Amino acid sequence: MKGGTIESYIAQICQYRNWKVGKDSGGYTIVDVLLQDGGAHRVTVMRRLDSCGGISVLFFSEIGPVDQTMDPAEVLKDNGFMNHGAFAIWGNRFVVMDTQLEEAADIEEVAATIFHLANYADRLHKKKAAKAGPKDIGVMLGGPKPDGKPM
Repeated sequence: MKGGTIESYIAQICQYRNWKVGKDSGGYTIVDVLLQDGGAHRVTVMRRLDSCGGISVLFFSEIGPVDQTMDPAEVLKDNGFMNHGAFAIWGNRFVVMDTQLEEAADIEEVAATIFHLANYADRLHKKKAAKAGPKDIGVMLGGPKPDGKPM
């Protein structure tokens, strides 16, 4: 890590952006990210020892319970439009998550990850509540146009 720890980065980010930070009942860091529409969405940060002995940091934001309102094919397509993270099923919960190695993390990447995960989860949660498909979750930069031709 370059000059800090994940916890110190999160504290600095939250102070700068006026986000609430705390611990949940399991001792994991939680960040309530303020969204542009005035709402907030929670991102949980967990530190885990990986198989190589390094510390992996897992960021996730819950969308809601797994149910029949989501089309799995559409959700998988939307993974390609996201700058950070991927949609996943964790237990019986639908989440958006991302990982970083703690030793390689920097404050800008941590801030971007937390911000994007909260926004993706909030948008999909709202679409899910409205029984709409998960379209327009993010904006793909580069790649083919909708007509299949390169940009």
